[in-house]
Amino acid sequence: MPPAFEGDVDDQGEEVQEAGRKARRGVREWVRAAGQGTGRGLRKATPYGMYAFLTAAAVAPIAGSALGGADAFGTALDQLGGMGGNYLANLLSETADRMRRQGVEPSDEQWRDAVAEELLSRLEASDDETLHLRGEVGQVLRAVDGISAALTESATHARDLHQQLVGAIAVLGNDFDEFRWMLTELKQALAESTRTLGDVQRELLLARTEQREQGDVTHRFLVAVTKVRQWLRPGGTDEREKPEPPSDGPCPYPGLTSFQFGDAEWFHGRENAVAELLARLAERLDGSGPLVLVGASGAGKSSLLRAGLLPALAAGDLPAADSAAWPRLLLTPGANPLDELAARVATLAGVSAVAVARQLREAPAGFGALARQAALASGTESARLVIVVDQFEELFTQCADAGERLAFATALAHAGPALVVLAVRADFYEQCTRLEPLAPALPDQFVLGPMTPAELHRVVTEPAAKAGLAVESGLAERLVADLGGARRDRLRPRRAAAAGARATGHLAEPAG
Repeated sequence: MPPAFEGDVDDQGEEVQEAGRKARRGVREWVRAAGQGTGRGLRKATPYGMYAFLTAAAVAPIAGSALGGADAFGTALDQLGGMGGNYLANLLSETADRMRRQGVEPSDEQWRDAVAEELLSRLEASDDETLHLRGEVGQVLRAVDGISAALTESATHARDLHQQLVGAIAVLGNDFDEFRWMLTELKQALAESTRTLGDVQRELLLARTEQREQGDVTHRFLVAVTKVRQWLRPGGTDEREKPEPPSDGPCPYPGLTSFQFGDAEWFHGRENAVAELLARLAERLDGSGPLVLVGASGAGKSSLLRAGLLPALAAGDLPAADSAAWPRLLLTPGANPLDELAARVATLAGVSAVAVARQLREAPAGFGALARQAALASGTESARLVIVVDQFEELFTQCADAGERLAFATALAHAGPALVVLAVRADFYEQCTRLEPLAPALPDQFVLGPMTPAELHRVVTEPAAKAGLAVESGLAERLVADLGGARRDRLRPRRAAAAGARATGHLAEPAG
């Protein structure tokens, strides 16, 4: 191929720049239209729906419906860089052909929306062609800086759409490796904005209250945004700087013991569960009842609470003002649950534990006022007490007094505005159903299931990376296979942590 003349190179560069400008303008126009309710983006407020409309808004201005076949669409898209297999070009060509057969001469908006609808139907599939299409779509959006353009425009001109875009990006970036790049774009856009992920969390909570028909989607967005907020927090898993190889640091694996609050930096693999708990607690800021965490023995409930949820609360990951400073109690019922609860709350409130215990026995439904007093004594006017009860099954195995069991459950069910989390073994769930005060909380329980292979892989590799250790290539995969095998129901985080300790010897060589 003969070399291009300098003028040809300049012309090609200008074409690329102009195509990028058109694409970004298309994105901004769609954002404004959707934000004003004149576009169709909000009707498709699912992660893939938002992604499809965003892509169509970028592509439609540079690849109009009047183009010919797939080759012509491919040439238009090549202005943004080679698309490889032309999967996106074929989709555009097929959509244009279908509209021509129907006798439709679409406006720019109709063409954009038709492309979005077709993209949505295909992006939700799971075949190889879909994976290639996702790759090309991502390539387009990265080439034109489409994510940043949409976030910047929506933050100023379409606040409702902004929260949905952030939610969609968070869901896709968390769930799929091919979309992980969008989290970096999100981080950069937020750094250049006055808005924060905390702002988005609060708006999603409000939207879920006002739009019940979209409640499930909004909850999914809220969980994903909460997870991203932890990921972007200083010291989170977004910190890509390679740590210094340790001289003789602590073992990053606790082995078969439960993780504790001080082990939070080594606690990995349950990021989704932590985000889910935080989101559900946020949804209880309106004063609804306890959050019930259910899991099999050894599933990792204690570790999740102690090294996952409580450190996240201490870091302020709950979307409420000054939530990092809210007082938190962690307790187990034991043989005398009312005395245990009274002693812990009385210390915070600065009152007599004996008097509190007597009050709990006589009028447990009035516990909310005492919880409020304890919060105010140790925090600001907006502070709330957070009560985390681990091993709730001790209420049945150690407390012999049925009346005390009922009073304890009644107090916790009426603790609002305090936030309450109860963790119970699954084989004691039936006993919980017999405690009438807990009945309203049980349908919205969070079940902690076995860890997935991907989560177990992080249990082994992430602590090592954090400690500056390197796990031998392929070793983590072998450990996950050994832990799981055909018995997925036996996958347990503590066994994975013990395997990680064996794998690094703490057993790995220092990275570097």
